[in-house]
Amino acid sequence: MAPTANGSSNGTDRRRKGVYLITHPRSASNLTQKMMSQQPGFQNSSYYFIEEGLRSTLMVLQKGPLSAASEEERTALYTKYQTSFEKLEAELRDAAEKGNQVFVKEHALLLYRPDKLFKLAYPDEAPPPLTVHSKAQRDYQQRHTNPTILPDDFLLSMQPIFQVRHPIRMFPSGNRVMSVTPLGHTTLGGNLAIKAIMTLRYIREIYDWYLAQEGAPEPKIVDADDVMESKATVRRLCEETGLDHDCVLYEWETWEETEPMRVRLLSTIRQSRGILPGLGSQGYSVETELPKWREEFGEEDAEVLAKHVRDAMPDYDYLHCRRVRCD
Repeated sequence: MAPTANGSSNGTDRRRKGVYLITHPRSASNLTQKMMSQQPGFQNSSYYFIEEGLRSTLMVLQKGPLSAASEEERTALYTKYQTSFEKLEAELRDAAEKGNQVFVKEHALLLYRPDKLFKLAYPDEAPPPLTVHSKAQRDYQQRHTNPTILPDDFLLSMQPIFQVRHPIRMFPSGNRVMSVTPLGHTTLGGNLAIKAIMTLRYIREIYDWYLAQEGAPEPKIVDADDVMESKATVRRLCEETGLDHDCVLYEWETWEETEPMRVRLLSTIRQSRGILPGLGSQGYSVETELPKWREEFGEEDAEVLAKHVRDAMPDYDYLHCRRVRCD
């Protein structure tokens, strides 16, 4: 499939470079990426900013304000983001040279500007903006009006698909995963890193930014329940984003992983041979789940988890009602 032309908010033409699957931890996004991994004319990759996002920014966030970090630590963090962006740009160049597009997945949290994260956690903070810059353009030509680290032109050259899932399914699963990392060694109530993960504000802000850009590719939203339960919705998503539904995978072979975090994160999908039933959000509520959370996480953490789920519902409802669907 040849790249398609997209309009531009500043009157110039852009060549579409690919599809950006912008997701949230534990939103079944690994499933979607697996399903789309054999798209003709696409190169599939993910998580260019996971090291600096999860293992650097959130670790520093948990320690205290960014202003309290050493100059060396702040410089190293900013440099990591720029280096990773250059790797992402190299992937896009490689795809273009081969006549391909990219299908890239990233969590919205990892794209969200770290200085904005610190401002949310520490309102008195005023760290300098952390953005990355394309080596292909002069700095003064690059606009950064969006809430991510990325230049506007980069985002506008990609077809965005936002994947969401009901917080009642995502947040407990995320807490289980994070509990085995250095970020999970405190109670939820005092854990700023976990708090930063348990929100959908980042996806909503990026989605709304796309909507506000004249000539931007129309952002699409897909819910994990629909990915797992509705082939008709997956077909429509493909039709609306230039993907080939006939090449969507619904069956695959099991595989092994050795890296401990990937073993945990991919445990369900890598041990299955297709989409497993019964993983949707129907029939779940805070009231029915809270007793289970108390038993699993303890009284205090269960109550904090319930509050995070309730607080995230306005953003989830806003996104969910705008999703691609076949009624």
